[in-house]
Amino acid sequence: MWANAYIRGKFFAGLKTTSRCEALNMQIGKFIGNGYNLREFIKHFQHYLEFMRRRELVADYKSVYGQPIVKSKLEALESYAATVYTKEVFELFREVLLLSSNVRVVSCKKTSTCSLFEVTMYCRDQSWSVAWDEADDEFTCSCLRMESFGIPCVHMVGVFVYLNITQLPVKTICKGWTKKAKQPAVDSSGQVGEIPDTAYMSMHAALLNDCRELIKLAC
Repeated sequence: MWANAYIRGKFFAGLKTTSRCEALNMQIGKFIGNGYNLREFIKHFQHYLEFMRRRELVADYKSVYGQPIVKSKLEALESYAATVYTKEVFELFREVLLLSSNVRVVSCKKTSTCSLFEVTMYCRDQSWSVAWDEADDEFTCSCLRMESFGIPCVHMVGVFVYLNITQLPVKTICKGWTKKAKQPAVDSSGQVGEIPDTAYMSMHAALLNDCRELIKLAC
């Protein structure tokens, strides 16, 4: 817990423990045994890679096709987030939206560079400061959750509601969490390299998985 004081504000994608590594080891353990020789290890490790890639493609397919049902009262923000974020990240952001009803903006003052909002939570004495740079449309919060995890914190969302903002500001969206994260980068010459059709691959993987289940049932 004391380490949080040192990693606060640094991007670690929300990881604070070794649970991610432990989960990865457990998954690999389902495909690889202790007694395998080198040839058997490589063969089964390839099976594991195919499994992980297929699972990723299915997740991509579910993110691209299908719209989540709106659950919060902030329909505009929730609907916009659903079009931007992947399915897994959207579920995390929706939890923040549901908590934003507990946020209250108690004061607002303008400085020469930005607008400062003092935010409190229901039944809490603690307050947070959210700064809004109108020129760059950039938001920062004293909790530093945005910098640590890449998703706007509940205090920011409370200010969005206070300002009647219906779409997430561009600078509060981490590209790695979006559906466009796998789009190729443009090089210095302005050319984009050829990549396989992600949508086609996603649909192919999803249908392939269903076909395997159908074959098992038929057998």
